[in-house]
Amino acid sequence: HGQGASRINVGVLQAGTGRNVLPDVGLIKMETRGANTEINEFMVTEARRMIKASADMYNVDVTVSEAGGAPACVADHELGAEIKVLAEACGQYGQVVDYMDLGGSEDCSYFMERVQQNGGRAAYLMYGTEIAAGHHNSCFDFDEKCLYKAVAMLTELAIAYTNK
Repeated sequence: HGQGASRINVGVLQAGTGRNVLPDVGLIKMETRGANTEINEFMVTEARRMIKASADMYNVDVTVSEAGGAPACVADHELGAEIKVLAEACGQYGQVVDYMDLGGSEDCSYFMERVQQNGGRAAYLMYGTEIAAGHHNSCFDFDEKCLYKAVAMLTELAIAYTNK
């Protein structure tokens, strides 16, 4: 998409029972991603259009069912800068970044969107550590020793923003 990153990922593709037999049923499980909600909605629309066109081309039936989705995570820049100051003050981190475009969505984006719709501010925090493989990879694993820093930072945030 010309306005930002996008992708379609096929995670499951099942069809057939033999190398020389045309399958009567196939199953594709996929997801779309977009740098923001509008781009992701475009990707969903285009994926549905292409799936239907492919089915029509071969005169086969297709059923599309949606298993989930979420709006894009849109963090508050000013809140990110405030959190950076708190994180740097605690002295636990080698590097603190106040804002990073996630380029997609997560389940938390529903909470963030609701808070922002009601006049609040929202941020998404990530904690870096060595990982065995990238996110959404079957070999993904991380060093759990970073969790104590995350809990400590969330505690600091709760104290700093209570009654604010």
